Amino acid sequence: MIRRDRQGKAKGSVDGWMKLDNAAKIYPPVTRGELTGVFRITSILNAPVRFNALQQAVDMTFKLFPSFSVELCPGIFWYYLEYNGQKPRLLLDEGPQCQAFPSKRKGEVMYRILARHNRISVEFLHIITDGGGAMMFFKMLLNNYGNIVSGTDETKVLFPGSLILNPVNDTRDRFREHSKKRFPHPVKLAGAWHLPFRLNNKPRFKTMSFSLPAGRLAEESKKCNTTVSEFLVSVYLASLQDLRDKQKKGSPFLRVQVPVDLRRRFNTETVRNFSVFVMPELDLRMGHYSFNEIIQEVKVAIGLMADDKRLTKIISRNVSKENNPLIRVIPLFVKGFFLRMAYNRLGISQYSGVLTNMGRIDLTPEGEEILNGMFVVPPPPHPRIKVSCGVSTLGNNTIITFGSVADDNALERTFITYLTGRNIPVRLLNLK
Repeated sequence: MIRRDRQGKAKGSVDGWMKLDNAAKIYPPVTRGELTGVFRITSILNAPVRFNALQQAVDMTFKLFPSFSVELCPGIFWYYLEYNGQKPRLLLDEGPQCQAFPSKRKGEVMYRILARHNRISVEFLHIITDGGGAMMFFKMLLNNYGNIVSGTDETKVLFPGSLILNPVNDTRDRFREHSKKRFPHPVKLAGAWHLPFRLNNKPRFKTMSFSLPAGRLAEESKKCNTTVSEFLVSVYLASLQDLRDKQKKGSPFLRVQVPVDLRRRFNTETVRNFSVFVMPELDLRMGHYSFNEIIQEVKVAIGLMADDKRLTKIISRNVSKENNPLIRVIPLFVKGFFLRMAYNRLGISQYSGVLTNMGRIDLTPEGEEILNGMFVVPPPPHPRIKVSCGVSTLGNNTIITFGSVADDNALERTFITYLTGRNIPVRLLNLK
């Protein structure tokens, strides 16, 4: 909601200020050090990036997304976002991925554009959007870049569909709109098993990307009577089970956190955060699961958890916490301490890993001329989680990216072994 003064003029430096949405509220108190809350989407082009054209595209595109031109400000009880009208920085992509945004720099927005060789990347702090909102921006940026590079009067649309041509600049918190009072909350889960690996030396966060044919992955998923996401989550859980079997101790619960984009579910267009997590699990107290049994567990779990009523349960629980009268009146500096404690003790304890699938990103013939692939890097994982996974598909190219702070890549090796064991060719990408 945009706040205005008594004369009706919007408060703030340009157009006013707005509250953080429900999903964003946890990030200011918990993002610190290498836990940055920053995620990345990267496009691989068929030609070297033209920096001047890209800067022109940035100048054109950021104006269409004014809700991103904000800076984070501390209030008495909550953080809030204040409009500053600034555009994102265009930087040479030469440092570590998903670095933190400077918290003290006045006028700094919470996303950036990076370029290197034949790659263009965007990095967003989860405070202002999720993967769905970031992808709307990125598609528009690439469309504008393609038009500038082509040097013709004819508009080149790289991605089919009208949504990217009419980006929605929404200031409302969609979570609050879809929450329900006195709605039953999901049951509290027992703690999950975590990878036992030691941490890397600083800087800890490293990534590893693999390319595989999307058609072959879809074929294998269909053979198992699953979606691609369900198949990959099953591979993730199977990999965790293999590693847990070797350790033979710790929690018997294995869970993978899987984000669900709520825009299509609730027929809502917004560039702000609007996704929640579901967590299919294995309960090893019931013994070892075959891969076919894991697939059935995942299909049933995601089918149930992704039901609209159960998604509303999750939304309503999350919103009810910020509506708690006691939480609302606690000063910000005290509230931050308790939010960090709850996040570390309750949030992180419930899952073993993360898999984010951006799905299939379709191209027009014009898009196929300049784009060769796209991949997503989730935010650096918590030291207890250690490894996260991002997936995206462009054309017939699926790229799986692991982000890790661990000194052991056994999870990545096990995951890839499951794929190659089912005759899915996998190629390690050199993205230096």
